[in-house]
Amino acid sequence: CNFVFGILKDYDASEDVIQELFVKFWEKRNELPDDLSIKAYMYRAARNMALNHLTIVRYKIIRYKKFMPPDKPLYQ
Repeated sequence: CNFVFGILKDYDASEDVIQELFVKFWEKRNELPDDLSIKAYMYRAARNMALNHLTIVRYKIIRYKKFMPPDKPLYQ
């Protein structure tokens, strides 16, 4: 969780990403090769999911800024 927190700087979001990672890993456990390095797989998947999360958050902020009055801050 600390690895993802280092990318996201948001504890709750990092917990969500890690939980989603473990769920996806569990659902695909039978499809993965036997010689897979689980540690390397989990780190790479965690990094990719964290970066995807940042992309989605940035997209939402940009999208919602279009509808906000210019004098009103996005976060209060």
